Amino acid sequence: MSRLDVKHRIVRQLLVFANRYGKRDAHGHIVIQIRLTQGDLADLGGATRERVNQVIGELRRADLIEIDSSNHITLRAPETLAHLTET
Repeated sequence: MSRLDVKHRIVRQLLVFANRYGKRDAHGHIVIQIRLTQGDLADLGGATRERVNQVIGELRRADLIEIDSSNHITLRAPETLAHLTET
């Protein structure tokens, strides 16, 4: 995993959490049922919180994820995110 850039590491970590803790909603999105902060993702992904903030911003602008006020992350396009980790 250390060979991957930060974006790929964060996306891969989100997919792992989605697999373990996620529930599909009526729209086919996966809601991760645990609270994840940018600091948590930074620690798990071996990155700075600032860099994770940038990656999260990119993913939000691309409408791939959304984050609610409780820091629950919804993968709006899990298949697209999975494809990102393959390239």
